[in-house]
Amino acid sequence: VDVHTRAIVDHVERSLRKEEESIRPISVEGRTHLSWVLMDLGDVVLHVFQKEARDYYRLEQLWGDAPTERVQDPE
Repeated sequence: VDVHTRAIVDHVERSLRKEEESIRPISVEGRTHLSWVLMDLGDVVLHVFQKEARDYYRLEQLWGDAPTERVQDPE
């Protein structure tokens, strides 16, 4: 079990619950093996990878030619 991946996913879930309008994931997949965890948050899908899984699936290569939208961090 990857402690680092689990810590990231747990932190994201806790942070979303602290928001004024609590956000709960619609679905979380991959908690069993933790090499790739996918969190469906509705408008956003979050992928948390271990390096080996990221190198293997290469999602950036699949969508590399798609337009990129930069989002500024709210302050």
